[in-house]
Amino acid sequence: MAQITDDPVGLAELMAPALGLDAEAALASPHVLVGSTGQCVETLLAWRERWGLTYIGLNEDAMVEFAPVVEALAGVGAPLALAAPCHPPATRARRRSGRFRPRSGGTAPRR
Repeated sequence: MAQITDDPVGLAELMAPALGLDAEAALASPHVLVGSTGQCVETLLAWRERWGLTYIGLNEDAMVEFAPVVEALAGVGAPLALAAPCHPPATRARRRSGRFRPRSGGTAPRR
């Protein structure tokens, strides 16, 4: 979960039960990135220092919201990349060529 908010504790209290955690544990998890822009920058730098993380994935809806975080991190030590999920290039090429058939019911795409 990733969200810019002025009330990270309140948000953590709302979503932590769904994760089977308390708010404090949720905020300490590397799977939860919530807080102000500055807090998120500090959290990401701490994750990079502690675990060596240089790349995280975000929900596509969060990309615009996290633009100030990316801007603040630009040029700060080793790069940190934020990315929305996407289809691999081979899948995109097959889609454009018309050779892509989505898998359903256990059937493989035609070749």
